Amino acid sequence: MNTDEPFNRVLAMTNDPSSPIDLTGLDSEDRAYVMAHRPDCPIDLTGLDPEDRAYVMARRPDCPIDLTDLSPSARATVMARRPDCPIDLTGLDQDGRARVMVYRPDCPIDLTGLDPSNRIRVMAHRPDCPIDFTGMGAYERSI
Repeated sequence: MNTDEPFNRVLAMTNDPSSPIDLTGLDSEDRAYVMAHRPDCPIDLTGLDPEDRAYVMARRPDCPIDLTDLSPSARATVMARRPDCPIDLTGLDQDGRARVMVYRPDCPIDLTGLDPSNRIRVMAHRPDCPIDFTGMGAYERSI
């Protein structure tokens, strides 16, 4: 195996916990992948693309949360996966809002503006959600 090739280095570092961690020369995505999947890898978000920063934040509970400059989708991912992340649904699209409501039981439920598939998703995963089939067709009601 040619360990100089970035892909092979990333695989070696993530598949073998005894493999030394060396992020030198890796691109943002590869560095984020190693940081997210190796709990012993020091976290350094410097120079990572916003989506890659979100990837690490969402998967490493020891990573500080900073939602600055993240896309709405990336913010939703971090909020949904990290119970210690403050919830702020402002600016999220309906898919992001539904994702946070589904995975965070402490998130207030607000089905306003969600399409039928996202409303069903929230109702199916949150036992505390009131059931409301208003405006839904037979298909959505059957789910």
